[in-house]
Amino acid sequence: MGGTVRGLRDGGSYQSFQRGAIYSSGAGTFAVSPEFDVAWPSSQRENGPLGYPTSAVTRAADGTLTQRFERGRIRQAPGGAPVATVG
Repeated sequence: MGGTVRGLRDGGSYQSFQRGAIYSSGAGTFAVSPEFDVAWPSSQRENGPLGYPTSAVTRAADGTLTQRFERGRIRQAPGGAPVATVG
């Protein structure tokens, strides 16, 4: 947990919390859960292959969770680990 960190790529910012972080960019402001953060390379985040988050997490009828990013998505099937896909 901490204050807002500014000066990210393209004027973005984020703030960490106990249960994740909130990222703000030109695409909007979206939370990233600790579970999805594992699949979003922590050394690169917004500078990595996925870029910034562009949606909130959605839940499909089968229970699959999905969050979209600038250049891909992270999905988690029920009982599975989050998986990042670029493209």
